[in-house]
Amino acid sequence: MHIGTFNDQAGSDPGTLDTAIRRLSHVVELGANVVQLMPLAEFPGNFSWGYNPSDIFAVESYYGGSTGLKNFIKAAHKHGLAVIIDVVYNHLGPKDIDTWEFDGWHEPGKGGIYFYNDWRSWTPWTKTGRPDYGRSEVRQYLRDNALYWLDEMHADGLRWDMTLFVRTVYGDQNDSGQSLEDG
Repeated sequence: MHIGTFNDQAGSDPGTLDTAIRRLSHVVELGANVVQLMPLAEFPGNFSWGYNPSDIFAVESYYGGSTGLKNFIKAAHKHGLAVIIDVVYNHLGPKDIDTWEFDGWHEPGKGGIYFYNDWRSWTPWTKTGRPDYGRSEVRQYLRDNALYWLDEMHADGLRWDMTLFVRTVYGDQNDSGQSLEDG
């Protein structure tokens, strides 16, 4: 379910978690027992599929923020629906996130200590925004975020976007020269 388009008005603003709650009975009538929400982490602007996260610890403000998500999940559970949240850890941003060039150090055009600063920074979505999984603090940051969705927001599970690009640079698991072992 994409919150922005699930219950929006054509030509108007994106839908919200509150407007999506109003349609949960319809989802149940369709025979569903699980709702998978497309990425909800804060992104630039109000219109997005959510695969360009700028703050992975914030629920998109236009959708209703963390309170809106907690209300949605409670309502879904009352309807007998589990809630799975799509998370994006194969790339972040770039540049519109707090971790970008966090401590002022970075290679030219790269993101600094939280990101790979060499050829491993490339992804199909950005040439600079792959987290440096080799750093323990980056792995902790991503782990803490996964637990945030489960423990704080009370989601029932996570769907990890494009894990092949967490494990490999170019998406070819047969080419060991571009493997990201720490991913």
